[in-house]
Amino acid sequence: PKKRRASPTKSNFMRYDAETGQYVPMRPEDSVWYTLYVQNYPQTPKQLAKFRRRFRMPYQKYLELLEDAKNGGWFPRAERPNCANKMGVPLSLLILSALRYLGRGWTFDDLEEATAISEETHRRFFHQFITVGSTVLFDKWVVAPRTAS
Repeated sequence: PKKRRASPTKSNFMRYDAETGQYVPMRPEDSVWYTLYVQNYPQTPKQLAKFRRRFRMPYQKYLELLEDAKNGGWFPRAERPNCANKMGVPLSLLILSALRYLGRGWTFDDLEEATAISEETHRRFFHQFITVGSTVLFDKWVVAPRTAS
């Protein structure tokens, strides 16, 4: 029999739904990262410092990057319904994932665990992110050192 690959959009994680008493597939909106960084935001200096250490970017700059990405249409497949009319994954989580991949060396599997977005989706987005980063973002965000060391 022909082997089938797992769907890249189907979550491998389940969460308990207290209302129905059943386990249901976990959506990206149910993830810890979505709760911590998208629905809410770091407010205290300690939380802001942790965000900067974890993602190698201040939270306000991340929000600016996210806004630029949305306004510039850099990632047209994110947050758009697919052919089955299922809503796409949040661009905010994909950008956070790309930053964590670059800044901390996480694997796509680690990112899937943190966001409930498949490894394959992260891999595809990361390639787009690198392309945009090397063309659009480089001049705006990359600052060369001013001292010789």
